[in-house]
Amino acid sequence: MSSNIENSKDWLIHIGERVSLSFKDSSLSQDSKDILTAKLLFHDTDSKNSKTIYLNFSEIENKVWIQIGENLRVYGEKKNDNSSEEELIFKLDRLMIEDLVNQKMLYAGINHPKYNIKTKEVDLFTIKNLSTNFI
Repeated sequence: MSSNIENSKDWLIHIGERVSLSFKDSSLSQDSKDILTAKLLFHDTDSKNSKTIYLNFSEIENKVWIQIGENLRVYGEKKNDNSSEEELIFKLDRLMIEDLVNQKMLYAGINHPKYNIKTKEVDLFTIKNLSTNFI
């Protein structure tokens, strides 16, 4: 039986119905303890009411953001230019890390003309899981 902390949905932030950030295999940089890593996942929708929007990683890689507490939004950067993986890194400052550890509100979104969307406040359990990277 697996624990909740191993459950992948507890490390997932859905940004609308088309895109999610998965922090399941998030790792801290060996040189820096101020980075969150996430895989960008794309979902097909079969809803007839949904407008068909085709998105690809190169279109939105630098338009995906997270916001912790009252801090400014942090936009993701491609983890490795040579990698085919669709991974983003989010560089956090000291105040953002403190707010994450203190389990302040967390939002995510995409700032793109085809897909401009912001999440509701992220579930507290997900925030707790992410904060374990910095404890």
